[in-house]
Amino acid sequence: MNMLNVLKATVLSISIFSFISINADIIKETEYQLNKTESEIKFKIKNFGLLTVEGKFEEFSGSIKIANDFEKSQVNANVNISSINTENKSRDEHLRSKDFFETAKYPIMIFKSTNIKGNVENFKMEGDLTIKGITKKVTFDCNSSATNAKDDTSKQTEIFNAETSINRKDFSIENGATIGDEVKIYLKIKPEK
Repeated sequence: MNMLNVLKATVLSISIFSFISINADIIKETEYQLNKTESEIKFKIKNFGLLTVEGKFEEFSGSIKIANDFEKSQVNANVNISSINTENKSRDEHLRSKDFFETAKYPIMIFKSTNIKGNVENFKMEGDLTIKGITKKVTFDCNSSATNAKDDTSKQTEIFNAETSINRKDFSIENGATIGDEVKIYLKIKPEK
């Protein structure tokens, strides 16, 4: 092999290695879990047209894959509906019954993102929300902010906030003549590795 061929082979090898390295960096993504102690899934709904009932789900899990191209990021979450808490035990039991969530048959609420538009500070997240075996498209308005980590105030950590509204009747949650149809959902999500 003469010197020219050696030089060509070297340049080709460097080019291939550079291409692989660059593309590996492009598709590189970081996966996080939800920090369950600092994340929250809350909701509000009107009762009798005047009173606002607030509640939360205390058991949930999920993952967030943050891609270099932020709009290619993905969010998945599962919520244990039986963990509903409105600070009223008899009401919570009724919400778990066949009249509402029917948790014996449909124990888990599922969300899977399908589209993200915007940047890490402000974005819209579309996805499929499944409740009682019924899947509907929802869109969350989201933003993020940096805050000091609880265990080390010298470190900054990202908190994601999101909110949307759904019609409970779209998910076959029909009962409750005095209860409003619109449910507002609020998320506070802290990712952790």
